[in-house]
Amino acid sequence: MVRSYVKNKDLGIKRAASSFLLFNQKVLRDGCEATPQRRLRDKTYVKEERVTRWRKMPESERQQFREQMSEGHKETKEKRSLLLQEVENIAVAVDEKGHSTCVPDPDHKDAASAAQPPCVHDPRLAPGLFLGTWQIVGSLGSGSYGQVVKVNEVLSGVSLAAKVAVREDTLQDLDAERRILERLAHPNIVRSFGLIASRHHAALLLELAHADLLSWLSEAHFEVLEASCSGGLQRRWELLYQLVSAVHFLHENKILHLDIKTNNVLVFDSQSRTPVQSRTPVVKLADFGLSQPAHDDKLVVVAQETSTLNFRAPELLFARASRVEISYSADVFAVGCCAYDLFRVSCAGRLLFPNKLLFKHLLDVHAKQGQPAAITALAKYRDERLLGGSTKNVARVQDAMAIRAIQDTVAPLARRVTLLQIKALIGHRASEFEKQTMANGSS
Repeated sequence: MVRSYVKNKDLGIKRAASSFLLFNQKVLRDGCEATPQRRLRDKTYVKEERVTRWRKMPESERQQFREQMSEGHKETKEKRSLLLQEVENIAVAVDEKGHSTCVPDPDHKDAASAAQPPCVHDPRLAPGLFLGTWQIVGSLGSGSYGQVVKVNEVLSGVSLAAKVAVREDTLQDLDAERRILERLAHPNIVRSFGLIASRHHAALLLELAHADLLSWLSEAHFEVLEASCSGGLQRRWELLYQLVSAVHFLHENKILHLDIKTNNVLVFDSQSRTPVQSRTPVVKLADFGLSQPAHDDKLVVVAQETSTLNFRAPELLFARASRVEISYSADVFAVGCCAYDLFRVSCAGRLLFPNKLLFKHLLDVHAKQGQPAAITALAKYRDERLLGGSTKNVARVQDAMAIRAIQDTVAPLARRVTLLQIKALIGHRASEFEKQTMANGSS
């Protein structure tokens, strides 16, 4: 057994709440007239009124909160111990044949993790360095969580992507993502191969793909998907069906992704990159760092701590930094935004909502005129992007049924369709393609 160790034994696990914080939480549950100030990072509440109330509280009443705090410390210590043991033991064991137990099946040597906007870089993750027995080949992207790097297993030569927690406070999130992926065995959801660790880092091993969907579409692959090409439009629908199937499976397992976007949809394209490709590539949903389980099909979240702004549903956008109750339809809205990128013409601009000034305008309209007026403005901009409107050089979607699918998903909450309805629409479109193929064959 080859062992590696993490430097900090705390592992980024949040410490148990203090007795005063527990008191604050009780005040919030019982109701409080004044609006609390919220620290987004810690999700804690601070208020002078509660501090005064706490100081005047008798010792006998404080005791119950101290007992809760003690139990919380004990639970946190147990979690830290278990996670430390797991990270140390997972770190690249070698079996009798000389192969790593983390190595996937030979059929899954090509796959990836989505690139994120540059945010965190660590010089200790330079090419040539090691994470256990995995050698870093190069960087695939970075984000607030850390970096995604391509790694090779030195014994087997298998290549994977490693999502590395550069900051120690993100290790717990990385482990939560691993646990979610272990529950999700689906051909259109990225596979995880467990955690590995070095002296300074812990990483989650993932499949290594050709590219994310947004980059893949930009690499002249629109030639392959053009409606004028044989079967081009059908391939677009097949790609959308794969994405819808992955999200529907996620929702069946009572999980919201909360960060669906074209950067987080990975393309597994093993064919030569020419415009004569005949087979539709496989796409897989990735990056479950923000995913959360839903209870009774509902979930309360802080709106601005969820999906990327360009893919954020109106119920989240207009809530700003407040807590809001959402359902699976928040993911459906993001799927519709991804569908736009699949069906837009090749010369069109990327993203259905590319301009951040639009969101500022929508928030201003929401504040001054109310939510109905803001929803109307959003729908008007969506239709201009889809149909052309009066603006020159605006992006267009030429397939009428694709326009209907996008309008039905990128819609207000009350009029937004379900993924089952979208799957039925795709099935109807597939039957039309089959009839056209048979007609062309008979002629």
